[in-house]
Amino acid sequence: MHEYQLLPPLSEEEYNALKEDIAKRGVLVPVEYDEDGNILDGHHRVKICEELGIKNWPSVVRIGMSEEEKTEHVLALNLDRRHLTQEQRAKLRLDLHSKGLSTRKIATILGEDHSTIVKTIQKARTGGEISPPPVITGTDGKQYPATRPKPTPKPVEEAEAMINDTETA
Repeated sequence: MHEYQLLPPLSEEEYNALKEDIAKRGVLVPVEYDEDGNILDGHHRVKICEELGIKNWPSVVRIGMSEEEKTEHVLALNLDRRHLTQEQRAKLRLDLHSKGLSTRKIATILGEDHSTIVKTIQKARTGGEISPPPVITGTDGKQYPATRPKPTPKPVEEAEAMINDTETA
């Protein structure tokens, strides 16, 4: 099973308010699943229903979405509902980067400036918190190597021979 709980859990106060609302009015927003039964949206609603002994709740199944589309869908549904702290947003940027999304793609998804994403990732790499994923998915949907290979340094003898060849020519 894949985990699509991309945002931090609700605070205790938010959770209790949602639980009280569900106890009074039931689940008003359907829980969203993928075709494999993974919860895309509604983790807290399902947990609360289980705690309250509610057996049936409204649900929707999203079929045919790629992993990237599922991630984007989950974020589109939740980012406007949730008020994240700067630290939570920074963690989300790094989580999306670790999933192989490009900095431009992350900026587009989160509605943030590209330079903010780049600074967060550079800071985490410098601090040794993260390393680049093997591949990056760009805004064009194509996958690219996350790191470019460094040129192999030439031995000193080869470099001197090249210099000598140009001087005698």
